[in-house]
Parts: sequence; structure tokens; C-alpha cells
Amino acid sequence: MAEQALPSVFVCQNLRSAVQELGKRVRPLWRRIHTNPETGYQEHLASTLLGDWLGEHGFTVQRGVADMPTAFFAKSGVSSPDDGRCIFMAEYDALPEIGHACGHSLSGVASALAAVALARCGAPGEIQVVGTPAEESVVPDAGGKLRCLKAGLFRHADAALMAHAANRNILRVPVLARAVLTAEWRGVAAHAGAAPHEGRNALNAAILALNACNALYQQLKDGCRMNAILTSGGTLVNTIPEYAAASLQIRAPSRALLNEFIERTRAALTSGGLAAGCQTHVAFGSPPVADLRFSEPLLEVYGAALRHAGVAYLPEAPEMPISTDAGDVSYALPCIHPFFSVGCDTTVPLHSRHFAEACATDEAFASMLEAATALAVTGYAVLADASLRQRMAAAFRADGAREPQTPLQHKEENNGY
Repeated sequence: MAEQALPSVFVCQNLRSAVQELGKRVRPLWRRIHTNPETGYQEHLASTLLGDWLGEHGFTVQRGVADMPTAFFAKSGVSSPDDGRCIFMAEYDALPEIGHACGHSLSGVASALAAVALARCGAPGEIQVVGTPAEESVVPDAGGKLRCLKAGLFRHADAALMAHAANRNILRVPVLARAVLTAEWRGVAAHAGAAPHEGRNALNAAILALNACNALYQQLKDGCRMNAILTSGGTLVNTIPEYAAASLQIRAPSRALLNEFIERTRAALTSGGLAAGCQTHVAFGSPPVADLRFSEPLLEVYGAALRHAGVAYLPEAPEMPISTDAGDVSYALPCIHPFFSVGCDTTVPLHSRHFAEACATDEAFASMLEAATALAVTGYAVLADASLRQRMAAAFRADGAREPQTPLQHKEENNGY
């Protein structure tokens, strides 16, 4: 989309001014969220602060939506047949021990800020914000957006928008489908010196299973990922371990490939139990999430808004694949998930202490304001430009025709457990 297809210069300038002014007011809120990190489904402070802030600026706010105490749904304005409806996704959960090392303290504020700026500037249509807990897969049953989708909170919107913190400004990164699996092995305890032959070693089962997973990993298609940790392997060195457990995170470029990966991983995990004479139980730690389909018409507007503001960015960064529950949203309606720099060195990875520190800087906050402005401009285009909505819908249908929406598998498997 050419720059002339953006909202008018007057609208862009008004939105930018609104974000800058509101940014001064929201800064203390951002600080409180960043310095009080909360893990998934425990984000009581962050959810309350963001919901209250939206309410103070004229949004009606429903709390505890989708059976999640720390989720909320806010809206402002009324959508006529000629106007659009835009929903901003707000994340605010942190990682255990290292806090906001994924920058959700910034990205959640960016979504709320963009929505309030749109309302303040009199944007047409309906502006929505959904507070989505537990994006990080480190807590059981993570994936607040999946539960919001199931509850129908994305049903009445033309587009879903958010921007995420990173070490660069990037429009597109590969977003992989992801599954978190837990495996448990139960054997028979026995005295390791006097009667080892009477035992069935669950730790051996786990080691054999993870070695089988390593062998499987060598034969996977490009773009697949596997990470595993042993979470239990016995407590007494003189006793044959009767219980062992592991947690695995597997990723693939598409839902179809992830389903295949899940089945092969299950087989590898079960093989260890069979070899060691132990019972095996494989389950999902969280529901699987899909890869993300970018709405190119929306990204064109977002990129044009950055250029209009003089912000440099990379069109894509294929070397840094991630996963997010926003992927499932992108299979339900047109969606974007660009990244904004927090001002750190490009070698600083997400989910590190250094990145968490960078997210607390003035430079990170200033960059977030630029992202919020671009989100607001993109949201205004969705609300006011019927031709953009038509292009978005056509591109969304074309993506669905090229990539059939293979449902993700979500079942447990037992082997004599």
C-alpha cells in the first residue's frame, strides 16, 4: 500500500500527538507493571491497571472474561454498517525469575495506548481491547488467547492488532506452531545394591525416551524445533527410581507438520517406557498453538505508518522464529504481530535478563510510543477504510485456500499407565 493510502496527514498527526500526550500519563502504569512482574494467570495488578486506565478513558470494561480472572474485554464507540471494528490484543504476563524478559510490560501498554488514542481522536467504528493472560508457555494450560477465541471475544472484529517488544523493528518473523508435552514414567522401586533386578527403572525409561527424541530430531524437516528438560529422575541414589518426568516443547512451521511431530514425539517417549518395562503417560502441558498468518494489507499500512514517522525497520527476520498464541487468532481473522526495538544490541535475545533490563529503559518506552502510534494509524485505517477491509478479507480467504486449517491434535496417550 502506498503512503497516500494512509489516513490523512491530519489524522496521522493527531494520533501521534495523542499517543505522545497519553504516553506521559501512562508511563507510571508501565513502570508499575514492569517492576511487579506476574506470571500467567496471576497478572492481577497488570490486568487491573490496564482495565482501570481504559475505563478512565471512556471504555466499558468487562473483567474476568472467558473464565480467566485476569482477562478483560473493553470497547468504545459504535460500529455502523459503514464503519469497521478493530481489536487490540494486550499481553502482560512475565517469566518466572527473570520478570518481563519478553517485554509484555511494553506490548500490553502499547495496545491500550493505541486504543485510547483512537477513541480520543474520534475514530469511527468500534474500538476493542482484549486483555489476554498467560501467553508464555511456562505455566500449565497457557494460552489466554485460545480461551478468548473459544469464548467468542474475537467474533465481532475485522482485524486483530498488536506489536511485540524485540531487539529490532521488524514487520515479520516466522511464527511456528507449538506444543508443550509432559511425559511421565512409572516403574518399580527396588534396592539398588541388594535387588536391582526386582526394579523397573523409570529414570532409564526417561533417558532412553529423550535419546529417542534426539534421534528423531535429526530427521525432522527444516524449521522444526525441540527443547526438553528432565523434571524428575529419582530422589535416592541407592534406590531404583520408580518415577521420572520430562517436559518438552516442540515447534513446526505449520499445524500439519506440528501434528506429525506430535505423533512421532509421542512414539519416541513411549519407546523408552517399553524398553525399560515402565508405564508411560504423555499429555499436553498447554493446548497447542498455531503458526501465524500475517495480513499483508494490514502490514503494509503499519509499515507505511512507520515510514511516515521516520522509523526504520526490517521487512522480515527469518533467523528468529518464535511461537505465540496469537497464531490461532490469525486463523480466525486478519492479524498482525510486528516487533519494535527496545534499544538494546541486536545480539541480546528475548527471554534473557539483559533483555528484561532493556525493557525498563527510556529508549524502550520511546520506541513503544512509536509502535503504539503505528498501531493507532493502522487501527484507524481498519475502522474508516472499507476498501482496506475488503482487501484484508480477500487476502484472508486466499490464505485459507492455500493453507487448509488443519485442526491441532490435543489428546493424551497412556501406555499401561
